[in-house]
Amino acid sequence: MDSVDLIRDAFARIADELPGKLEGMSPRSLLHRAQKQGHSVSWLAFTMARRQDELFARIGDTAQVWDDGWAERFDLPESAETVEDEDYRVVDAALLSDYYRAVSAASARVLESGAAENLDRVLEGGRSVGSSLVELLNEITKDLGQIAFLRGLTDSIKAMHAKRRTEQDG
Repeated sequence: MDSVDLIRDAFARIADELPGKLEGMSPRSLLHRAQKQGHSVSWLAFTMARRQDELFARIGDTAQVWDDGWAERFDLPESAETVEDEDYRVVDAALLSDYYRAVSAASARVLESGAAENLDRVLEGGRSVGSSLVELLNEITKDLGQIAFLRGLTDSIKAMHAKRRTEQDG
């Protein structure tokens, strides 16, 4: 296994995991924050896809997936960088999963093209391809952990409320 195979495998695992974490989440659960200044599941999933989309477009010198009509689907500005967490209200888990799948497919095409083989190549901004990919994987891994935590938290809250309703009715 070479370094590009390792990178491909890491991103494929993320692509396999994220949709399952989002599946079945209600709009309320997608926007739930564990604390006022914390992030929601929806925001975490969106920003991890956006960061990956942006980086792989730079590595492959290609257009971002976002530019292929996703702004309209999300009902967000073309320049998604202007969207702030507190104003973000996307509550469609399937839309988030679909966007990540599209980003994942585009990322795989960049890796297949050979554009990421020179991990020492310096990108705009002064960071190498390799360093940028490792940083992205680190950030996405943290985001997936937060998503799993928030999913468990919201599932527990729902179960607690259901139990109370059952006790009150019984």
